[in-house]
Amino acid sequence: MEPLISLSEAARKIGLNKSTLSRQVKAGTIRSHDGKVRLSEVLEDRANNIAVALREPVASGATSAVIDGVVMSINDAKALKETYLARSAKLKFETDSKNLVDVDVVHKAVFDLARRDRDSWSNWPARVSPLMASEIGVDQVALAVVLEKYVREHLAERSESALRI
Repeated sequence: MEPLISLSEAARKIGLNKSTLSRQVKAGTIRSHDGKVRLSEVLEDRANNIAVALREPVASGATSAVIDGVVMSINDAKALKETYLARSAKLKFETDSKNLVDVDVVHKAVFDLARRDRDSWSNWPARVSPLMASEIGVDQVALAVVLEKYVREHLAERSESALRI
């Protein structure tokens, strides 16, 4: 199932003003799930709404239609409708073929991987300092303290650089 996204994100992805999308949700022309939407549903609903807007002017013999408050020719409106239908079909295909992944799942996986990496490095000085100390003939406690200090500095540098990404 496709994830729910905010109205702002959906509007940005399809090149709309957020207020336009909000009005359409409020009017009930776009499906909403507690204030969030699925991109495929937005594209499908907008294509259907354009189709309805096109039927009325065509039936009356008009040469233009108003879509999202913009007056456009019937041909331009039909092209817009086909664009939304194509985007909706592409999104469905990419989701079904597993080419798209849920961003929340990726963020959780990266966070878990980084946590395991940090924990592994944090435990490393205590595990290797006795072996290293006996190998080079130095005080085990002093070596553990120095190793831990530099490992913590290294981890702090890595976390700061990760925040800039």
